[in-house]
Amino acid sequence: MSHTRELSRYEGVFWDEPNGKWLARFEDRYLGLFNEEEEAAKEFEVFLSKMGKFDQERFKIKI
Repeated sequence: MSHTRELSRYEGVFWDEPNGKWLARFEDRYLGLFNEEEEAAKEFEVFLSKMGKFDQERFKIKI
């Protein structure tokens, strides 16, 4: 699978070329494929919140 971090503005979100969708992932944990980049980012945020690792500063959009 080909994932390119540079194509996403969000941490934990990667473009999955073979599927043509956005992939949410935390370390080695697969969180799902999404049609929209923002949906994948939200799933990543929800996962971090559940794990007690969510930090508002960490989740800011990359510029």
